[in-house]
Amino acid sequence: MVSYASRLSPSDLPVALLAGGMATRLRPITEKIPKLLVEVAGEPFFSHQLRLLKKNGLTKIVLCVGYLGDMIVEQYGDGSKWGVEIQYSFDGPKLLGTGGALIRALPKLGDAFYVLYGDSYLPIDYQAVGRAFLDSGKLGLMTVFENREAYDASNVWFENGGIQFYSKKEKLPQMKHIDYGLGLFRAAAFAGYPRDAVVDLAAVQTDLVKRGQLAGYEMPERFYEIGSHAGLDELNRLLGTQNNIEIKFSDNQGAFTLLNEKGLNTVIITKLIDGNYPNYRQVIPTETRERIPLVREELLQALRRAEIMTSEKSNSVKLNFTKNKLEITANTPDVGEARESIAVNYKGNDIAIAFNPVYMMDPLKALDNDEVYLELIDELSPGVIKINGPFLYVIMPMRMS
Repeated sequence: MVSYASRLSPSDLPVALLAGGMATRLRPITEKIPKLLVEVAGEPFFSHQLRLLKKNGLTKIVLCVGYLGDMIVEQYGDGSKWGVEIQYSFDGPKLLGTGGALIRALPKLGDAFYVLYGDSYLPIDYQAVGRAFLDSGKLGLMTVFENREAYDASNVWFENGGIQFYSKKEKLPQMKHIDYGLGLFRAAAFAGYPRDAVVDLAAVQTDLVKRGQLAGYEMPERFYEIGSHAGLDELNRLLGTQNNIEIKFSDNQGAFTLLNEKGLNTVIITKLIDGNYPNYRQVIPTETRERIPLVREELLQALRRAEIMTSEKSNSVKLNFTKNKLEITANTPDVGEARESIAVNYKGNDIAIAFNPVYMMDPLKALDNDEVYLELIDELSPGVIKINGPFLYVIMPMRMS
């Protein structure tokens, strides 16, 4: 194993951005524009990616483009207006696939480089990932996320800090992680592959795993993408609400200034008034009929999947407890139906209750306990989430249709 950490820093590495595909899953939006120019939160998606990369100290970009790539060149040029350097590598007469596009771009990329998919939005610490790659001394690194089938099919067996197996076709029970969308490589990883031919990057990564040359780096937070209409809608909601907040106080006033990334400000001023603070203890149930132990992570992932089938008008999930089983359902006429069962330790009477999934997931995300307890009285009374410790979360039920 050879370490290149002493020669390079993560900021020295260029970013190869794979953006040559036809984005068929986003049609009809991408019939006349490439994926990078699809509008997200009021501007092209590529603008968000550039802003994120520059924020992380990565300013050398090599765009691997094909389908309608000239439109990107026309709009972004050499990147100087963004404070970055953009070079372009075109596939040519035929699309070369993810690996083939990188091989064609190797003269512009040099010895070591990041690889980011053109539909991925990853608000992470790129410098930390780059440092891990350089310290590993291996030919490649794959970032992974413990997906457990939540956002897409899990395709990575990640264990003991390393990639044990990777395949987009073959399924193993140990696969609980997914390729996160960011990798790093040395040019030598592509030695022996033909130039100007169709090569899948997944094949290169699979070969590196077999040779023990693909490092793994687990990400704690989920990924975002615009590879599908559902992903595009979700990222629109995320980036459309991102703001920094400045808070100022005087003796009897508070001012909250919301600053978004475009420099547009919203100011909210509140005034302190004399009065008695509401007795919040009145909403905390003083009794409980059922105390149900639940595996926190399993419940969280099931709620995430059910939430996909909710909408603004139908924003509840139903929890139906029967003997040793919890069934979670969500049904929206214009979206579809989700139905999932979880084995639970429950011996009480059948009970069904509905909650807003967002409010129920909030405490599950904040906790790191393996087990939580849901205390219930009936379908119309508040539920309480507790742990074996000083924590209490009251959640109000929703009426079931």
